[in-house]
Amino acid sequence: MTEEKTIFIAEEKVIKESETLLTEKSFQGSARFGDYKKLYDGYMRIFKQLRRLIRISDKEQLRMSKLNRDLDVRNAFIKDTLGRYLSDEIVDSILESPEGLELGGERRKITVMMTDLRGFTAISERIKPEQVVQMLNNYFNVMLEVIPKYDGTVLEFIGDALIVCFGAPHSIDQPAHSAVACSIAMQNQMSVVNEINQSQGLPNLEMGIGLNTDEVILGNIGSSTRQKYTVIGKGVNMASRIESYTVGGQVLISESVRNETVNSIRIDKMQQVAPKGAEAPIKIFTVGGIAEPYHVVLREHDQEFVDIQKEIPITFTSFKGKDIGAKHESAIITRLTAKRATIKTDQKLEVLQDIKMNLQGVDSDMKSNFYGKISVILETEAPHYELHFTAIPIEILSYFKAFVKLSQEEQG
Repeated sequence: MTEEKTIFIAEEKVIKESETLLTEKSFQGSARFGDYKKLYDGYMRIFKQLRRLIRISDKEQLRMSKLNRDLDVRNAFIKDTLGRYLSDEIVDSILESPEGLELGGERRKITVMMTDLRGFTAISERIKPEQVVQMLNNYFNVMLEVIPKYDGTVLEFIGDALIVCFGAPHSIDQPAHSAVACSIAMQNQMSVVNEINQSQGLPNLEMGIGLNTDEVILGNIGSSTRQKYTVIGKGVNMASRIESYTVGGQVLISESVRNETVNSIRIDKMQQVAPKGAEAPIKIFTVGGIAEPYHVVLREHDQEFVDIQKEIPITFTSFKGKDIGAKHESAIITRLTAKRATIKTDQKLEVLQDIKMNLQGVDSDMKSNFYGKISVILETEAPHYELHFTAIPIEILSYFKAFVKLSQEEQG
């Protein structure tokens, strides 16, 4: 039954009774007939007008319902489209409040995460462009499933790097704790990324993560026609500097993050470094786990060192940032795993120093560059250093694995 018929049941009953009365001959000859007829005609005019207005209202309701449905579809499309370029938190902030589009910023203490794929430039130069994009998509797809679970907001993709903040645009409790837990979870998920890459014939990847807690400026920056939500300040720059000291699979945090989380995290190592822009040397900490409510521990994916039976000669040059030294030095690899090596050299090297290496005495197809970062200075008679490979071509990795296998068989 329509709304119109439901409303006018009683009125229609009165009209029918009135029409019956007006057709009776006994009433037509009475003195009241003329007045009653006028009243009836006026009533009918009002009644017809009301019905017309209700019909218009019904049509308007249908039209408004359709507009609302269309608006919901459009909003969902806008949110889905924006969500491909911005995080859900930023999209919600824009759609829920017109002020979200205004230029301007605020100061707030948050935790900033910087990630980077170690040796990615060297890897990308060896494969096709479409494979580079596929490899990055595999990596980002997995990481972007992890980050929202810990209330992180992805602010920007910079090539193979991610900038993620905890505590903006929406404030959260204990952003430093969330950032540490998220970082460890992300590192643990790199095995999933590499399983996907291997299934597609792509190289394995390793990621480094740096965290810093500080007061930053956050908000919309740009012009009235083009802008982005971002964070700026020395706190962001410091997160990037800290990340530059990482090796693959590592999470490094600043002293400010440590101070926020000291009763909840497992510190595996402390180092003092002098990053660019810092007024004095700073302490950075390697994190291995975080307690409740997260209970996340960094999984180890490497093996114990194997003493190889035949030493492997190499040459190397040290570099800082993008500047690679011109002088080639000699060294010998004495121990190996899939990710690390021990080298012996007469040259003095420093912890966290980056080096570019080449094999010696091998065929031309094995002359590719591979890279590492010095992680430990070993207490031995001759200068020995432990390094972590940061980029290594598959043919050289296979060469090393063959050495390890042969040494294990001879030792076993």
